[in-house]
Amino acid sequence: MFPIAPGPTLECLEAVRFDYPGSPGHEFRLQSAKPIDDETAVLLRNAWRATGADKDPGRGLSALTIASVEFVRSQLHSVLWMASRLKTYREFRPGMAEQFVERVQSIDWHSGSAVIQANFQVLSALGVMESAADNLFNWTANVDRSSGEPAFCCRPPATDSAQPFSQEAILAGAAVLWVDAALASSDMPRALAFMSCAANAMWQAGFMSGWEGKEEMLRTDARHAGKKGGTERHRATQELKQWALAEAVAIRGSDMEIARSLARRIPSRLDGVSADPERLIYDALRAVAANRRTGGAP
Repeated sequence: MFPIAPGPTLECLEAVRFDYPGSPGHEFRLQSAKPIDDETAVLLRNAWRATGADKDPGRGLSALTIASVEFVRSQLHSVLWMASRLKTYREFRPGMAEQFVERVQSIDWHSGSAVIQANFQVLSALGVMESAADNLFNWTANVDRSSGEPAFCCRPPATDSAQPFSQEAILAGAAVLWVDAALASSDMPRALAFMSCAANAMWQAGFMSGWEGKEEMLRTDARHAGKKGGTERHRATQELKQWALAEAVAIRGSDMEIARSLARRIPSRLDGVSADPERLIYDALRAVAANRRTGGAP
């Protein structure tokens, strides 16, 4: 097996406890050693939460470790795929082919940190546009049709205290690593490239979250459709939930914030369906999130 050492601890980011003012609750947030703008802070907060680290920072750091290793494996997969076609490039574009080989050989592929810092985009070395975040997304998205398990990426099995990491969590973990690399870099073009990778990884993570939410909504609808004796009011309640889940995909914020926002703009056809629409929507959002954390079992 090809050994890969995950990246070291974060250089410019640190997990700190944040106690809610006037409330016994708390969460863990990432704090930057350098000043950052609000957009970067929000990106970091969303990525950190997507790994589950706001409640358990140890789990978040584990997600970063997995993301570091899986990113190397996703890039190696692209390298080997391109290497299988290198003969054609050597015939028609020999200069690009040699540049590709030199760049591959210059990287320590046994080090997760080295691969992230190299910011190596395999196909771009041969004149083809690509994205390192897209490579990671494609790598983690491959599923074996027989078992239903990831075909390539190695996700640790569930334990008594934690569920296996989802594709969304791995992409979010990579986003945190890229933001940290950007903050640590003194080279502005490289820092911008790292931030672009982070933004794309979070876009991919958001896409997966929305897709999983849609699938859960369809599964829930199918379960209720199979039950007899459903009343018209029950169908209206389900329609309200489906509308809320579909709208929530495009809204940022906590489940409570999203529920409160949606409750203010319920379509007139669904007005009066629930005595407490905000709570109904909040419960629907939490149910989807809980189902996703436990593997989305139908």
